[in-house]
Amino acid sequence: MITCHHARRTALTEVEDRFGHARPDALTIPEDHVDKLLLTPIEAATALGIGRSKVDELLQTGQLQSVHIGACRDVPPEALTAFLDRVRAAS
Repeated sequence: MITCHHARRTALTEVEDRFGHARPDALTIPEDHVDKLLLTPIEAATALGIGRSKVDELLQTGQLQSVHIGACRDVPPEALTAFLDRVRAAS
């Protein structure tokens, strides 16, 4: 599965190299103080306690909902909750 997160990191690194930080016009807010609206598939796997390949399978079969922004496929945190609710109901 192709994801764009590596491309994001590369572009960010180029900006950091040029300006010395991520965005010259951005306020500096520590990432752990910001509630993420979207999770990468790796972050979703970590949150669920499963492997990345299983998350890929759940995304491909539609069992775990995601959104596409450009070439990126990310998972809203609510999709994790909805998935867990469905798994619990099926058990």
